[in-house]
Parts: sequence; C-alpha cells; structure tokens
Amino acid sequence: LPALAVGVRDIGVLRATGCAGGYVVIAPAGGRSVSEVDIPAGGSLDLTVRVGGYTPKSNPGAFALRAESEIPGIRVSLPQLSVPAGRTVPLRETVAPGTPLNAYTVGVQGVQKREGRTYEATGTLTVNVRP
Repeated sequence: LPALAVGVRDIGVLRATGCAGGYVVIAPAGGRSVSEVDIPAGGSLDLTVRVGGYTPKSNPGAFALRAESEIPGIRVSLPQLSVPAGRTVPLRETVAPGTPLNAYTVGVQGVQKREGRTYEATGTLTVNVRP
C-alpha cells in the first residue's frame, strides 16, 4: 500500500497544478454523483453538474460548459454556460417521445483557457431510455 499512497499524493499534486486534468460530476440536486440514469421516453430529468479536480484558487475564473448528445431523441440542456470550479449548475436531460429503448451516452465538458494554457474537465452519463 505505500506505493498507492505515493501515487495518490502524486496525483493530488498534479491535479493541484492542473496537470492531471479535471472531471465533471453529474448528480441529482443535493445528491451523490451518478454515472447512469433511467428516463422514460417522453420524460425528462433534472440534474446538476460541477467541475471537479480544480479549485477556484488553482483555477480562478469560469469554465465554459458544453453538453452534447449525438442521439437525435435525447436533448441535454445547460441553462448556464459557464461556471467556476466547484460550483454546481443545473442540467436537464430530455428524452423525446418515440426514442428507441436503449442505453445512450451523453457528455459534458468544461474548458478554461487561461495564461496560454487549456484546462479541461469531462464527464459522461449513460441514459437508459425506458418504456
């Protein structure tokens, strides 16, 4: 386990300096992160997103947010298109009526360009379309 402790510490240092990258946390409002949700065809679900792996101190300013779904029947809406690290913003997943029952992947990305460097955070969510 000592090697694991050193590895975790090293990753922490890399993240603090922006070298290890970040991640996007997707969760129900006030809840724990989720990687998968069930939404009936014709339904929608409200979630939140947060840029993690960076802090307002290490990365002052906002991350530009972008959400995408390549599936025509699934729409991802972000009413707020920028957010500081660590702060949550709403996200709505909407499944159109008639969308085939299946599991689909949607993505959320946060990007900050500052002082000639680019800092990125990404997250994915599996949307299970149910009857």
